[in-house]
Amino acid sequence: MNQQPAWNEILRKWMAKNQVTQLNMATRLEVTEGAFAHWLHGRREPKIEIIQEIAKIMEISTSVLIGEDKQVDSLSLKERELLRNYNLLSVSDRMLIDGLLKSLVSK
Repeated sequence: MNQQPAWNEILRKWMAKNQVTQLNMATRLEVTEGAFAHWLHGRREPKIEIIQEIAKIMEISTSVLIGEDKQVDSLSLKERELLRNYNLLSVSDRMLIDGLLKSLVSK
């Protein structure tokens, strides 16, 4: 049987993926680093409002953070930014980028 990871384990993975530190998260949440460390290591549970704010900071849904969403979007913030920018391009610019990427990858 596959056990679902705890929300704090999921958070650790997203923090690593996005290169966000414990101190940075504590500062953004306006809590002490110690309080955040308790949550991060599963010693205490934050209020749901804090979990929602953490999800906003990580730019993921709350359901992804707490492990309810099995279709986890594994794109990093940088990857999502690149995708958003790509989608803003005109069709001709996308074709240019696609060609450039293909030539770079085939080297």
